Amino acid sequence: MTTTWLSAAALVVAIGTALWSGWYAQRTASRRELLNWRRSELLKATSELAQLSLHRQAVLEAALDGMIPPGIGPPVDPFNTAATGGPHPRHSVDQMLVIVERIELLDSTLAEVARRLAEAHRQAMINADVEYADSGNALSHCDAMVVDRDDLKSLHTELTQSFRRAVALER
Repeated sequence: MTTTWLSAAALVVAIGTALWSGWYAQRTASRRELLNWRRSELLKATSELAQLSLHRQAVLEAALDGMIPPGIGPPVDPFNTAATGGPHPRHSVDQMLVIVERIELLDSTLAEVARRLAEAHRQAMINADVEYADSGNALSHCDAMVVDRDDLKSLHTELTQSFRRAVALER
C-alpha cells in the first residue's frame, strides 16, 4: 500500500513538473516574442521618424538651393510632392506627430525625445508662417522653415541613443 501511495505521489509530481515546465516554456517564449515585436515596432517607428525629419530638411534645403541664386540649378518647389519624392513638408510634420504617438504606446522615454524632434520641425514651420507668410518673400519663408542643422543633428543623436536604451542595446 505504501508503494501505491509513493507511485501515485511520484506520478502527480512528474505530471505537475511536466505541466509547470510546459507553462513556463510557453510563458518565456511568449514574453520573448512580445519583446522582439516591441523592438521591431520601435525600430520601424524610430526609423520612419528620422527619415521624415531628414527628408523634410533636405527638401527645404534643396528648395533654398534652387532659389539662391536664381537661375542656378533646377528650382525645387518644396510643396510639389512629385518633384521632391516625398510628403509635403507640412504633411511630414503631421506624419511625425502620428509616429510619436505610436512610439508613446511602446516606450514613453523614447517618445519624449521623438516628440522634441517633431516639435522642432513643427515650431520652425509655425515661426516661418507667423513671420513670413504674408511678406511674399518665399526665400525667407522657406529658410525659416528649416530646422537649425546643429539642433537637428543633436536631436537625431539623442533619438538614436534613446532608441538603443529602449531596446537594451546601450545601458
